[in-house]
Amino acid sequence: MDDEDKKIQTGSGEITPRPMSSGGIGNGGGGGSITSDELKKILQAQPTVRYSRLPSQSVPVSRPVADTIEQEKKRIENEGLRQNINLKRKTLWILFWFLAAETALIFLLAFFQGFTAWHFHLEEWSFKLLVTATISQITVMLFVAVKHLFPSH
Repeated sequence: MDDEDKKIQTGSGEITPRPMSSGGIGNGGGGGSITSDELKKILQAQPTVRYSRLPSQSVPVSRPVADTIEQEKKRIENEGLRQNINLKRKTLWILFWFLAAETALIFLLAFFQGFTAWHFHLEEWSFKLLVTATISQITVMLFVAVKHLFPSH
């Protein structure tokens, strides 16, 4: 094989592999040389890195369409999750304020019932029923809200 057959085309010209005196790449001696096929494999295995000269003069590097589509899908999915979290937060705050107002109203009724302020009076059975139903409703609503807003996968 003559030197013309051993020349390898690169982006910056042609190179001709030469035998190495230390015995190859990084093997610490022993004599030998790199063949043109081995050098081609080594050069093809190297990652291609693109550099720009200055940030103000940088040229955008084109990406494969599949990567761009995949990134767009992930962006849309993240946006949907963010909206879902915001909706859950808003729903929980509305539920919290509704239950707080209902609890305050029942506390106020219990206060009036206990001190007979402004001649307020409920029958004992109706007052017990109202308090029991309210506590049950608050417990069930919180259980349902937590179960449906934060499902376990």
